Amino acid sequence: MAVRLSSLKAFLLLSLASTCLGIVQCELLLSAKDIPKSLHYDDASQWIRAHDTFVHNRYAGREKRSIETSPLTNYQHDGMWATTIYVGTPAKPHKVLVDTGSADLWLNAKSYTPKNSTSARVTGTGFSLGYSVGNVGGYVAKDTVSIGDVVSYGQVLGVANATHNINLPTNISGILGLAQSKLSVMKSTPFWQACNASEPVYGVYLGRQSVTSHPQRNSGGVLTLGGADTSLIRSSIDYIPVKDSYHWQIAMNGLSVNSTKIHLSRNTQAFFDSGTAMIGGPSEVIRRVYTNIPGSQPMRSNAGHYTYPCHVSPNISFSFGTRDYLLNNLDFNVMEITSSNATQSSTRTCLGSLDRWSFYQTARARSPEEFR
Repeated sequence: MAVRLSSLKAFLLLSLASTCLGIVQCELLLSAKDIPKSLHYDDASQWIRAHDTFVHNRYAGREKRSIETSPLTNYQHDGMWATTIYVGTPAKPHKVLVDTGSADLWLNAKSYTPKNSTSARVTGTGFSLGYSVGNVGGYVAKDTVSIGDVVSYGQVLGVANATHNINLPTNISGILGLAQSKLSVMKSTPFWQACNASEPVYGVYLGRQSVTSHPQRNSGGVLTLGGADTSLIRSSIDYIPVKDSYHWQIAMNGLSVNSTKIHLSRNTQAFFDSGTAMIGGPSEVIRRVYTNIPGSQPMRSNAGHYTYPCHVSPNISFSFGTRDYLLNNLDFNVMEITSSNATQSSTRTCLGSLDRWSFYQTARARSPEEFR
C-alpha cells in the first residue's frame, strides 16, 4: 500500500507482454519396466484409467483458463478493496486486499498455517515487507492458490507472524500484490502472472461505497484475470506505455482545475495504486490545485491536506495517453468535517482527496545473509 499518485476510481487494464511458456512435447512418465508386458482386458482397462488419472492430476493445472472475474468488497468508505482467494489443500478461503502498489502475497499466521495444507512447503527463508505506513515480517512458503477456476501451484507467499502499524479490517487475512515481479521482495512471480489465466493481463474495477444502480458497484467492484471485462468498459481501451519495471507508472500529460492548467515539471509521471485512498502529489502542485478551488484552505493540524466548501464542485481533470480523465466529485469529496466551534460559519466543510506526499516508500527486503 505504498503512497503514490493514484485512486482515480476508474477501470484500469494492466498488461505485460506474454512470456514464452514452453509447451511440454514429451515427458517420460513411466520407465519401461513399470509398464506391464501383458494384461487381461479388464486389468488393462483399470491400468489405463489409473494412468489417465495420474496424467490429469499432473498436468490439469497447466492448461490455460478463460477470463475469470472475482467480486471485490469495498472497505472503509473507498479506502481499500478486497477479494477472496483459496489457499492450500484442502482449499480454504481468505479475504485479501488487492494492492496494485506491491507485488507479494502474504497471509497472517493466525489465518494460514502451512502444516494444515498437504500441498504447502516452507522454503526456510524469511521476509520483511515495508509499506508507506507499517510493515510485516515472517517466513516464506509455497502453496496452491486459486481464484475461481484459475490456479497457481507452488505460489510463493509470506506467512506473517509479526506486524507493525498494519491496520486491516478484522476479516482480512492479508494482501494480494498485483504489481510487477521486479518489485517482489520474496523474488517471486505475482499470482496474476503465475496463474493459468488465458494471458498475463488483469483489470481492476473499483466501485464506490455509495449505493448505485450498477450491481458491480454495489458489491465493491471486480478483479478480472486473463483479460478485460468488456461489460465495464464504456469505450475502447487506451493503451499507455509503462515507464517503470516495478510499478504501474505512466506519463502524466496534464492536470487542470476548472479549466485552468496546473504547471507540471517535465516528464511528470504517476503511479497507480489501489492500496491508497488519496491522490498524492508534490506540495507546490497540490497548493496550485486548491488555489483554483474557491473557499479552499490548508488544514492547520494536518499539513499537506486541504478543505473546501462542500457545495463547491470543482472540475479536476487528469491527462494520460490520448485522453483526459475527469475526477468525479464523489471521489474528490473524502468526508465532511464538522466543528464544535459555535461561532464557525454555517458553510459545510469537506476534505479534498488531493494532498501532499513528501516521501515515497516501497516494499523492502532483508539482505540474502539475513534470509539464511
